Amino acid sequence: MTSDDQRTITQPPRAPEFPRIFGRYELLGRIGKGGMGCVYRARSLTGGPEVALKTPLPELMDHAPARERFYREYQALARFRHPGLAPVLDFGQHDGAYYFAMAYIDGTPLDKLCVTDQLAAARIALAIADAIGHAHDAGIVHRDLKPANVIVRPDARVVVVDFGIALLTDTPTQERMTEAGVPIGTYRYMPPEQITGDILATGPHSDIYSLGVVLYWMLTGRVPFTASGNELVFQVLTEPPTPPEAIVPGVDPRLSRVALRALEKRPADRFPSMAAFATALAEVIEPSSVAPGTVRTVRYEFVPAGTTAPTEVNGRLYLDVGNDLRPGVVDHHHGGGLAASAARLVTLRPELVRAAADGTDAVAVVLHEYPDLDCAAASYLASGLLTRGELPARAGKLVEYLDRVDSGAPMFTLRRPYTLYAAYMVLARRLMNELPDTSARWESLVRGGHRLIEHVLASAGDGPLDAVNAFDCPVMTRADRAELLDDGERYRRKLAAPATQARRAVLDLPTPWGGRAKAEALIVRDVQTEGDPERCSFFKDWARTDAVRCPATGGFEVLCVWTSRPRPRCIISVRPDSDTRLIGLGAILDAAETAARIGTGRERVGPPRPGYSNSDPWYDGRAHHDTIIDAPHDGTALSAEDVERLLLQFGSGTMAPLA
Repeated sequence: MTSDDQRTITQPPRAPEFPRIFGRYELLGRIGKGGMGCVYRARSLTGGPEVALKTPLPELMDHAPARERFYREYQALARFRHPGLAPVLDFGQHDGAYYFAMAYIDGTPLDKLCVTDQLAAARIALAIADAIGHAHDAGIVHRDLKPANVIVRPDARVVVVDFGIALLTDTPTQERMTEAGVPIGTYRYMPPEQITGDILATGPHSDIYSLGVVLYWMLTGRVPFTASGNELVFQVLTEPPTPPEAIVPGVDPRLSRVALRALEKRPADRFPSMAAFATALAEVIEPSSVAPGTVRTVRYEFVPAGTTAPTEVNGRLYLDVGNDLRPGVVDHHHGGGLAASAARLVTLRPELVRAAADGTDAVAVVLHEYPDLDCAAASYLASGLLTRGELPARAGKLVEYLDRVDSGAPMFTLRRPYTLYAAYMVLARRLMNELPDTSARWESLVRGGHRLIEHVLASAGDGPLDAVNAFDCPVMTRADRAELLDDGERYRRKLAAPATQARRAVLDLPTPWGGRAKAEALIVRDVQTEGDPERCSFFKDWARTDAVRCPATGGFEVLCVWTSRPRPRCIISVRPDSDTRLIGLGAILDAAETAARIGTGRERVGPPRPGYSNSDPWYDGRAHHDTIIDAPHDGTALSAEDVERLLLQFGSGTMAPLA
């Protein structure tokens, strides 16, 4: 036997590292490894789309600061709801190793691409600025923006990843000082305040500098300063960067000016915000993509919710309805988690809105009947794009507000009751009583909503929208103020009415970081039925702040609200500040829905929605951090008893009458 033969016998081949089981997941392969952790492509053993699962490096498992930084990254990502930032789906621990799972982003890191088109570089930088601007609004500074942390998807959308060294802007000064004097990040992309370890001076303006380096790199193929060690620090602190056009002749001087302003040594000399950075980039991009609208008039049409847009839209813009995402059809329900609100989707995909104006000077904006505030806000933003070629001022602030509305957060308090959300809901109730059920009613509501939005945006200035008294808008009346307070009385009467069958339950629900937690639920029926003179418009808001009936948490954490008319529907929601989620409940309800429709003539046919198995599914909360479950558009075939039974089984709970 030869020595080679002997080695073959005594050293058998190693088992492949992948696939392998890791807790609730099967690891399919390693995506990448950094200085702090590893990221794996994985899939849940219970099914669903692939995820990116991140763990700290094994040698850092017992290092307390590393564990804290890993948890900080999870906390940062958990705040996000933006298509340019990968959402967190799960957090847990397996065999002593912490992990969190994010949506898997299929694409190529920017540092592996060769960006030779200046406009492509500007568009990528604009997408990064929009995503990081959202992070800044959530109180997060990335601190490590660089091409390796930007993924370009096959559809050209851009996602920023790796918030492993993110800074929470609300971190106390004393806690920040533990990092003082220690530069954290990637040196060639650090601004002066970061490379010197000045943790108190590091903030959103630091990301603006780093994005300036990324833009400079895309324009020239190199970073502004290429030395190393102390010489690099000296260059960053004292030397001006060479203008990009001096390195690569032909660089658009406007883009050069944008990059150089972002690279200013003093934070005060840079762009004041990522939004300002994005605006400067948008002004450089090809005129065809930011051209003023040629539409002179916008009119409105209304169709039932769930309507599918025709193949040819012919001078129409289907907005928040249409069951598709293509030129002339912008329905966020079809976005597969792209955006939580219709208003945000308008700002993310303006080219789909502008496409409705091609070859015409008048556009019909098609909305769904019973338009909510999100629908009115989306049409307000879209009208600006169509008639003026640009979004209205403070559009970003309005979108953030609508994302909160769509997440189910309480939108007014007893101390601040007269908010935009409250005003719109009261206006809707008044018009439903005053006008017949025709398009005239819905158009009056949408146009009234536009006036409310304009009033609030103009009055808020740089302050929060909630601080504005929306009932001061001329479209509102003195009686409208009284109506809001009367609604609180209707809430109390609804809970006492036998027909609503108000019950409470304690549910054991999943948490974002693994395991389960208890949450108190309110289960009711027909408290918001259209046409009911006792309809409680703000039921969700009253229930979530009902400290009388639920004193331990200041209100009910979970709501299950069944509505019989105009179509059977149930919305199950978790208060956004709760530790619990509804992960997996949507799939359970949808499977029951499929079974209930067999042989009824209501089988769901047609192309499935992205990420779902059918054309009209139960929404599973993927764009809302798994906090909302909603019935199919055309109504559910399940009964109220069916839905409540499945909820109780999912949460291992029992119901009792509401005392």
